[in-house]
Amino acid sequence: MEVNRFDIRTSNRRVFRRCFRKWGFESAMRMNLTHKGVETNINFWFGSAIHFAMEDYFGYNRFGDPRLAFKAYYEVFPESDRPEGAAEYYDLGLAMLTYFIKWYPRHNNLYEFQTLWFNEKNEEVKPGTENSHPGVEQEFLLDLGYRVIIDSKGDIIKRLDDNDRLYRLDVFTTDRDLRKIGIKDIELNKEYEFLPMGEVPDYDDSYQVVKVVPICYHGTMDRLVKDKLGRWWILDYKTVKSADTNKLDTDDQISAYMWAAEQKFHHKFYGFIYLQLTKTAVKKPRRLKNGTLSVDKKQLTTYSLFRQELIKDYGEVNKAPNKLIDALNNFAELETPEGDRFIRWDLVTRNDAQKVSTYEHIMAEVGLMLSPSLNLYPNPTRDCIWDCPYRDICIAMDKGDDAAVKELIEMNFVKRSDTLEHNDDSWKDKIKWPEASGEDNKKNSDLKVLDDSIDGFTFNFDKDE
Repeated sequence: MEVNRFDIRTSNRRVFRRCFRKWGFESAMRMNLTHKGVETNINFWFGSAIHFAMEDYFGYNRFGDPRLAFKAYYEVFPESDRPEGAAEYYDLGLAMLTYFIKWYPRHNNLYEFQTLWFNEKNEEVKPGTENSHPGVEQEFLLDLGYRVIIDSKGDIIKRLDDNDRLYRLDVFTTDRDLRKIGIKDIELNKEYEFLPMGEVPDYDDSYQVVKVVPICYHGTMDRLVKDKLGRWWILDYKTVKSADTNKLDTDDQISAYMWAAEQKFHHKFYGFIYLQLTKTAVKKPRRLKNGTLSVDKKQLTTYSLFRQELIKDYGEVNKAPNKLIDALNNFAELETPEGDRFIRWDLVTRNDAQKVSTYEHIMAEVGLMLSPSLNLYPNPTRDCIWDCPYRDICIAMDKGDDAAVKELIEMNFVKRSDTLEHNDDSWKDKIKWPEASGEDNKKNSDLKVLDDSIDGFTFNFDKDE
């Protein structure tokens, strides 16, 4: 295994804070385990599809319509490789995106968010400039200044701080041993001969070559935009069961990404747009057996659609029965500048002090991850039974049953092929990109929903609403 760095992601930090032992099982800096034969998670698969649709639509827009990009993603996977329920999620995704492309322009009128474009130096340029790229799916990789010494297997031997002070992480070396290879002249990713001093317990020849690698903070920002005042924002998409806004003031991803974006682009970011797409299909207003509109507040429709049906039935809204007008007003109350039950966005800011605090928190956590005195004790909760694949191993460890621990690991887990915390985007190499321009591709498509309708009705967001 060729190891050139270790990556820390926000998800990695969350696991660390949740349970040291769980982090130890799956962290690349410790056991680096992953479960054998895990089926593709439908939520992750679906989230990737929506993200790809948004990436193209607000980026190069080669498909001309996010639903066509979504369709291309779906078709990349043979039926045998799709997770269970993929067909239902395909229909759901098309319905969600149909609503989104009508919802977004209406809500964006206030801010006029536009995708930022960059050159190779990460400087802002005009859209379409030669050798430029849109600010979508923007990765950051920031060297945190921590250094670790690894053996030829990729396992950490010792940690180095900025002053080249050494801390024990296992039994294979001593400070004196490492001074023999000239510790003051260490270069990143350069191989050094390791010369053991005397007898080292359990030593084997594979530990004779070492090198120093960095610890980096890694993440991907969905979209970078600027508003009509020229302020820069990070926009993040979430596909959710129901919108949650309670955590936004303390959300560590928002804080970390705002800090990281400013480090990468050397530009101030004003805020973070947290856009949540509920995994719910908007439906046509229900009708009773007698043909009149249902006044059920829970039906999955919108003010605009309900209003359209009222006008179709009565010519004007004020000519409708009072109970239907009351129902219309109820649907109106569910819609705010932030959105509705189906889509909402929340604009969050972080001041300079919060960004500095975020950096300090990251550095403190990584320092603790690398501490030789860190005890990887468990943090059992009632969530372990569904939240942790290592639960049985954890119980066996506390029983002192080493044989069971070894058997459970060998039976259910394997070591990852590399040390990097990343998503598998190999499917992008199989995407069938359209030959025509985005608009022409949209016109020539036979996708049924491209008439901007669902179940025979059309989203009409009138200017007077």
